[in-house]
Amino acid sequence: MALQESFELYDATGTATYGSDWYAQTFTTESAYSITDIALKCWKYGSPGNITVSIRAVDTETEKPTGIDKCSVTVAEGVISSVSPTWYTFTFDTSYILSNATKYAIVWRAPDGSAANYFAPFGYSSSGYVDGDFVSSSDSGSSWSFGGTAYNRDMNFRAYGEVVAPIKAKTPAPIDTFTGMTLDYQAFSWVSGTDTPPDEEVYNIYWGTTSDDLSEIVHQGSSTSMAAAYLIAAIGAGLYNETYYWRVDTYWPSTDKTADGDEWWFSSIDFSPPLPTGLTLTGGDGDEGDITGTPSGLNFMTAIRKLVVAANSKIWYEDI
Repeated sequence: MALQESFELYDATGTATYGSDWYAQTFTTESAYSITDIALKCWKYGSPGNITVSIRAVDTETEKPTGIDKCSVTVAEGVISSVSPTWYTFTFDTSYILSNATKYAIVWRAPDGSAANYFAPFGYSSSGYVDGDFVSSSDSGSSWSFGGTAYNRDMNFRAYGEVVAPIKAKTPAPIDTFTGMTLDYQAFSWVSGTDTPPDEEVYNIYWGTTSDDLSEIVHQGSSTSMAAAYLIAAIGAGLYNETYYWRVDTYWPSTDKTADGDEWWFSSIDFSPPLPTGLTLTGGDGDEGDITGTPSGLNFMTAIRKLVVAANSKIWYEDI
């Protein structure tokens, strides 16, 4: 694990935590990363019971914790020092991907504790951390308050995690190697390869009619779908009897990392007009090659009496 954010200015200011009194320290990320651990400088007094530490989102307007835990861990009181404030690392049960330049909250509580049995993180008494705040709750995290001058402090913390790269997009629609596509198809789509992608995840879309020679037609788009008409228009009018190739690259701006997608392809419907009875094509699959045979029967083309042509929203026919 790698240290990502921290605040370690210290003057022995502690906060007794127990019962419905929960506390949190907000912090701001400097990059997108998967958070795995939080270390707090802390100790216990008496027997506070189990201690839970978690990460929550922060409301952008109130700048207070909001919602449920994004990741958490509960530890037994026995792992916390009762002698003096000491750094203890809380390893979350599951990691969580934090977005770049975004504020989150480290929330801690000891719900079975009391005024004589509490858990106490420590820090600095004069709000020395400029990228976050200390906040308190008296109702088990239902509402939060900055607490005024009585809580003009910031708690020491270290946030650990790994800067992660995006995973290539998956599950294309239409499915890869699809044949028989009609040109009235409505939308192309895909799924992010990352289970919980950061909000900043964007996509570069490439498209063309020659494999390994695709052109970028969408740069850093945020949607996981695109109208088929837009894609086809990017390389000209769609045609039958054609194979199309496309690729979606996933990009995370904060880490400047890209996951190149697989090249997918589909082919449009093979529009082959019927042959007169008695004629065949020499190709093995019946739709290509040279014409061979002698026309005969009801579909004998030389017996056609009327020609009909449709083009440009008009129909022409031979009047006989």
